[in-house]
Amino acid sequence: MYNRISVSKALKATAPFIAVRTMVYAFTTLIIIIAAIIGLAIISVGNVISFWVGLLIFFGGIGFAKWVERYVLYLIKAGHIFALTEYIKTGTAPVTEKGYKSILAFGTEKVKQYFGATNIAFIADTLISKAVRQIMKFLNRIGNFLSFIPGAQQIINIISYILGTALNYIDEAVLSYIFMHQEENNAWKKACDAIVYYGQSWKSMIKGAAKVSVSIFAIRSLIIIVSFFTGMGIGGAFGAVWGLVIGYIIIYALSKILIDPYASIIMINDYYAAIEGQQLQADLYAKFEKASSKFKELLGRAGESAAA
Repeated sequence: MYNRISVSKALKATAPFIAVRTMVYAFTTLIIIIAAIIGLAIISVGNVISFWVGLLIFFGGIGFAKWVERYVLYLIKAGHIFALTEYIKTGTAPVTEKGYKSILAFGTEKVKQYFGATNIAFIADTLISKAVRQIMKFLNRIGNFLSFIPGAQQIINIISYILGTALNYIDEAVLSYIFMHQEENNAWKKACDAIVYYGQSWKSMIKGAAKVSVSIFAIRSLIIIVSFFTGMGIGGAFGAVWGLVIGYIIIYALSKILIDPYASIIMINDYYAAIEGQQLQADLYAKFEKASSKFKELLGRAGESAAA
């Protein structure tokens, strides 16, 4: 039995994770700015050695910042999803084993407790994303047979946009499923099961994906329009260009800090609603294995883990 959680309440309850995400992004942005300043200062010396040293510092700073974003933010996301999963599982705010009601403390405790599974999920994350995309292409081939209908291409494009949005957040739902079912120790097997559940239930998740898509499109459009006309009002055509640049920066920041958690909550909610009461369709494993090389790789790792 899964409990559907309110998006607004979940965002409010998990605000500490959003604050931590903001601090990490601020930290990585600061690293890139410092690396750029130092790199440009060294390059300005004007000889070959300083040029390469400056480039090395600049790209080294970017590489380090990206690693911090990739791994540290993944651990933060994992803690966030642990907390959301507990909400869905119990219907109440999670409490740590020591009795702390802090949702940040709960997420941190669970990441430490299931650090092995969290790291496996981190490794599997890219595989999961690519496997789901390959499988969705396999499931969505029906679109090719509708091309003879007038206006069908526009409908297919809208559906593709909605599905593309859903795919950006389905790995969070898979990660939640891995954390939800602690009775099974094989995290690779749980990832495969979660993908199969998604594959057999994807039509039921279209509504949530459409809601997320419309929300994201509306927010981005509003920011671009406001930024463009504000810039134009201040500085004419030149100001409009700068307004667009600032608008896209704001969109990037909002996407990472607020929109991603919002969309994740909706997709995780809808995922559990879609799969509730369903039995895994065993024949889909073989079909998905043929349709997706990445799903085949996940199955292979699941088998290796079971044997170990």
